[in-house]
Amino acid sequence: MRIRKRLLAEGWYPLDAYVAAQELAGFERSNDPPGHSVACMVPHASWFFSGGIAYRAIKQLQHDVDCIIVFGGHLNGNGPPLFVESEAFETPFGTLFREEKLFTALSDAMVLNSDHSVDNTIEVLLPMVRSSFPKARFLGLRMPAGLVSLDTGKFIAKTAKSLGLSCVAISSSDLTHYGPDYGFEPKGQGSPALEWVRSVNDRRFLEAVIEDDPKKVLKYALEEQSACSPGAVIAGMGFASESGAHKASLFEYGTSADVRVSSSFVGYGSITWAL
Repeated sequence: MRIRKRLLAEGWYPLDAYVAAQELAGFERSNDPPGHSVACMVPHASWFFSGGIAYRAIKQLQHDVDCIIVFGGHLNGNGPPLFVESEAFETPFGTLFREEKLFTALSDAMVLNSDHSVDNTIEVLLPMVRSSFPKARFLGLRMPAGLVSLDTGKFIAKTAKSLGLSCVAISSSDLTHYGPDYGFEPKGQGSPALEWVRSVNDRRFLEAVIEDDPKKVLKYALEEQSACSPGAVIAGMGFASESGAHKASLFEYGTSADVRVSSSFVGYGSITWAL
């Protein structure tokens, strides 16, 4: 069995199981309701910046399930989804095993290319998945930034159902990357720029997701640079729709500037889809 070792540096998430567990415990809130969602969208920055926003949304997912699907991104609109060839994945909390029945069915039915990249969109969430769903298996796919990802998300939900697997999905995407570090400063610098990102650019993208409008989601992400992994979000929208979700809701929002003030900052949002 091929086990994919950790690829991200320790600054992304803790290496030690005890330290990682302490951080996750610190992210929890006692007043959050129990999880009933079939899908969620979460950020994928380091735990220091967006770990709490991601973890709290993941905890909103239904927990008694067979498989957790993580849709990653950082791809353009061309080409098929990418998958990691390894059958298992190393996390601080133990090995996370791939859902082989679903993986085999998808491999037989669609084109999938191998992913050999060091990419944070999936890996940074794996310890949260392993901790929150210790008995479940996992499937990770990085999705192209195109509307084809909507149909792929739907197809994955249909395939899982046909195999008798109960699954939930996580879509991984950060929002606006603003400032000199990212070469994107349409509103200058300082408080007005931060307020524009929060109230206009990120908000418009999040509202398009909640309104279930994948064309707007893709348009805003590509033309307004309001999301780095729209393919992952669109795939999650398709999965949620095919799974019977009837309501998408903004669960939480923040920016890296809430944690550390800087001339460059990133927006983070989480959305949940409930039945």
